[in-house]
Amino acid sequence: MGSRLLVFAALLGSLIGQTCSALEHGHLHGDGIHHRADISDSLDKRQLPDFAQRNLNTIREIYGLTVYPNNVPILKQGCDKALRPGLFSPYATGRVSPVGDFTGFNDSCEYFFALAPNPEDQEFQGLGIYQADVVEFTSGCPNIAASVVYLRTAKYDQNTRQIDPSHPVSTLAQVAFWQFDAYGQVERYHAWITNLEAWIKAGTGVDFNALLYQKFVPVVLCPGIQQRCTGQYQQYLDVTTCILELELKPFGSFDEVWGDNVACRLIHLILTQVRPDIHCPHVGPTGGGKCVDINYSIDYFSDLELFGLPEGSVFTCGGPLTDPMNPAAVGPFSGSDGNPLPGEAQPPIPDIKPALGPLGGLLDGILKRMPEWL
Repeated sequence: MGSRLLVFAALLGSLIGQTCSALEHGHLHGDGIHHRADISDSLDKRQLPDFAQRNLNTIREIYGLTVYPNNVPILKQGCDKALRPGLFSPYATGRVSPVGDFTGFNDSCEYFFALAPNPEDQEFQGLGIYQADVVEFTSGCPNIAASVVYLRTAKYDQNTRQIDPSHPVSTLAQVAFWQFDAYGQVERYHAWITNLEAWIKAGTGVDFNALLYQKFVPVVLCPGIQQRCTGQYQQYLDVTTCILELELKPFGSFDEVWGDNVACRLIHLILTQVRPDIHCPHVGPTGGGKCVDINYSIDYFSDLELFGLPEGSVFTCGGPLTDPMNPAAVGPFSGSDGNPLPGEAQPPIPDIKPALGPLGGLLDGILKRMPEWL
């Protein structure tokens, strides 16, 4: 009996030893299971090419300037004075969904930094970004990169300007493609802010889907417009006129700001403190070319007009991904405006009569004789 126990113990010890050895080498029965530590170690040791590290540093610096109070000097002094040269090209151009298109250095700079929440402004109700983490990044060639950033937000105490721990923190995500010029400056960008309205509700507790809040916004918004847009930049006769004008417009949604709505004007009021000459018309009754209704099928996909490069050629390391003059490359009926490409015929209307069998013949006869009956 004792010898059998010894043999069993030896076999068990051998099995345990083999299992541990297999786990240490990162595989078990050939299924490729790896330790988390092994994966982390391999990522820690990964060396980015110099150009990729440069692009990553630029993206990190850009988002770092959205963190409070780093964004305050840009708000107070403007992009020309407060932003260091080398981050954005003078010709920087981009599209940010759901806000709109931005052309030129100041437009681009103001989007990234002037719209970053500033807890010192009443519009944000104490909300600010306290940390910006680039959580995903890739750069396959010197002039192209892609990133995902998590912007960590919290409520700040209005007196101490410190994070108020009694309020929950939240996160706003932005996905972006970047194109850099020969000097490493951002020249073009295409970004998406996901779940903006949900983030506003999580960060402020305000549900702008509620009709009560929507009706109350013009009452708060219009005094701010009248205070910031004065003299030659004045947009409304008085606060009452402003409220009556905005009451007639749809409120819109922060997940689709681009339009002739109240939400768009609420966003652009923030920018009036930087360049009132440019942004006051955007909060006015006509929208000044920014807060105006758009054609979704055209304006969101006008890459050639915005970027100056054909669709499929802007944010790719290789050659063009699509050829707008070759329907076979992009599929039929895929013009940027939703219409057939030049030289293409309209899609044929399917003939359903064969599928109807005898009823199809009857239907055909009725259609042919209908002119006689009429």
